[in-house]
Amino acid sequence: MKEELLIEEGIVSRSLGKFSEVVLEDVTDCTECSARLICKPRGDDKKIIVAHDPFGAAPGDKVKIAISGSTIFKSAFLLYGLPVLIFIISITAAYSLEFMFPGDELTSFVIAILITGVYYAFFSFASKKFFNFPNPKIISVSRAKLNY
Repeated sequence: MKEELLIEEGIVSRSLGKFSEVVLEDVTDCTECSARLICKPRGDDKKIIVAHDPFGAAPGDKVKIAISGSTIFKSAFLLYGLPVLIFIISITAAYSLEFMFPGDELTSFVIAILITGVYYAFFSFASKKFFNFPNPKIISVSRAKLNY
């Protein structure tokens, strides 16, 4: 079975050893792209991504990066889907345990928010240790030409 790969082009802004910081080229399709979850916009609306660099790209080099669609799906589920499920289950459970929490819907809502917050705190601390998602990878490099 063939895996879907999303390929983007960009320019290396910084070399970080085995990784490089890549500024992605500005395209109009970013608003509808599912890969925008892994991009981090800066103040000047440039999208930056840290990619595994097996080629040793230098700042200024034009590169192509690739990431699998399944990685994006897993990330989106852990960041958005699972918290929604946790919120719905916890608000339902808190509301059904009304005899323990003699409040109203507001109490159930606050409890659900707190439980969802605990999930996000756990996820932020444990994501690098337990969830080993592969980084995007540089698949080709066009070396920058130096003008002397």
